Amino acid sequence: MIGGIEMTKSASWQRAVTSGEWENLLILLESDTATLSTEEKIGQYSQAANAAKKANQYQFAIGCYQIMLELVTTDSERASIYGWLSSCSADDRNFEAAEKYGKSALNLQDHLAEVGKINTRNVVSFSLFGSNPKYCETAILNAEAMSDIYPDWIMQVFYDETVPTHVLERLKQLDVELTNVADVNAEHMPGTFWRFLALENIQNDIVLCRDIDSIVCERERVLVDEWLASRKAFHVIRDWFGHTDLILAGLWGTRFGLLTGIREMIEHYLKHAGDNVKSTHADQFFLAEYIWPRIRHSCCHHSSIFSGVLEACWPDSEARMLENKDGNDQLGSWKTTSISISNIGDAFIDIVENGKVICSYQLEKGGVLSLPRLYRTRIQKNVYQLIVRPADNS
Repeated sequence: MIGGIEMTKSASWQRAVTSGEWENLLILLESDTATLSTEEKIGQYSQAANAAKKANQYQFAIGCYQIMLELVTTDSERASIYGWLSSCSADDRNFEAAEKYGKSALNLQDHLAEVGKINTRNVVSFSLFGSNPKYCETAILNAEAMSDIYPDWIMQVFYDETVPTHVLERLKQLDVELTNVADVNAEHMPGTFWRFLALENIQNDIVLCRDIDSIVCERERVLVDEWLASRKAFHVIRDWFGHTDLILAGLWGTRFGLLTGIREMIEHYLKHAGDNVKSTHADQFFLAEYIWPRIRHSCCHHSSIFSGVLEACWPDSEARMLENKDGNDQLGSWKTTSISISNIGDAFIDIVENGKVICSYQLEKGGVLSLPRLYRTRIQKNVYQLIVRPADNS
């Protein structure tokens, strides 16, 4: 603690101050405080510095503060003393020293603010609704990929009651943070908007919004790391010719805990957007109208396809177009496929590995089954077995 400590007996330095014998101040202080504790010494030097400043004896005040710097043990205390040294040096018209001390104070305070910040969580945010394995099982694959692509980050999934319980249980086992939209008063919002609500949490520092049917990967992590190194507040990615919306709802991010007022903007948009709310692109219309104008001047914009527009860049380490050139593996692409099932009426499908059922879903009226592409590959290689059961035999 830095502050005055009352002494029951007048110290010799105090008598010297009273009589104006400033030239002996620091020598007397050293003698008077020789047997005191460090905290008591700091208190005495602080009192002496204040007395010297009141008498316009700035050099002696500065000398006291410099000794205090050697005695204190925390950056918070040092930052305070550097601030006093800056002010005192300016009063003494030593502006060069005042600037030096002021910079030290500001740098330390900035460091303390960063270390002590409450927004320390890094989150990858998704929306999940419905019972289609196209989305539910890709959510599982995202959760499994998180430890490799974003270790120590949090995968947060905003969901509603339409998601099967077995999916939620598996996500929970994979350490996914599950947020029921009923608990955050978001049931009235289109499902694709839910993921944006991660921005509300004042404990979050970095938030990435991603599509649940596209799997996080090393390609995007390279871009995210380059964005973070840029110290810019926002990130926008586009990785195919169809990515012409200003912000792809599943390929953008924020940091520094910004946009905590996102809910108010969403509510305003939903109230005034008219028929646009019904569009499957409503989330991207919202981002273009409400978010892009706010972020475009502090945005790291990665674009593999459209160079020379909106200050877009792309790292040399990453191919702009992947070898297949069909867009299926570019960022933001759907990692799902369809399997035709003979029309046998309502049915249940089981995905089985080594005799153990991994997941089960109801398929209405047979027809087409949508699954993650990885599942189809595993089925083709007999790693997984696909079992179809008529509903009346369940």
